[in-house]
Amino acid sequence: MNKGGNAMDITVRRFAQEDGDAILSLGKRERWETPVRRPEEYRQVLRDSYTLVAEADGAFAGYARAISDGLVTTFLCELLVEPAFRKKGVASRLVDAVQAAFPLTRMDLISDADGFYRKNRFRKIGNGFRRGAGE
Repeated sequence: MNKGGNAMDITVRRFAQEDGDAILSLGKRERWETPVRRPEEYRQVLRDSYTLVAEADGAFAGYARAISDGLVTTFLCELLVEPAFRKKGVASRLVDAVQAAFPLTRMDLISDADGFYRKNRFRKIGNGFRRGAGE
């Protein structure tokens, strides 16, 4: 709800170049490693991936970045919402919009936010692993 007591107006749209600064700033404030250490490469992956931006009442509220083969699997790489807009439906709208873009696929992800994903009709399927470049 906004200050006037009305429902927040949340819109989801495709990423545009001018969104890069807001996304990098949010990533840095959340201490995500890649936006801090490799900002130009991160801007490139935002362009090359399926990246959606959410706005709430006209302000940047968060983003989702996914990759997909379009037929079997969509991988939700990142989902991040500005602290002021958390628990207000922004993340759910982003997840639903990614799924709608690739309706034939399952959506996989790695996260510690199990409660959020269970509420959004995901099921737990094991544990994730990561190996970084050069490891």
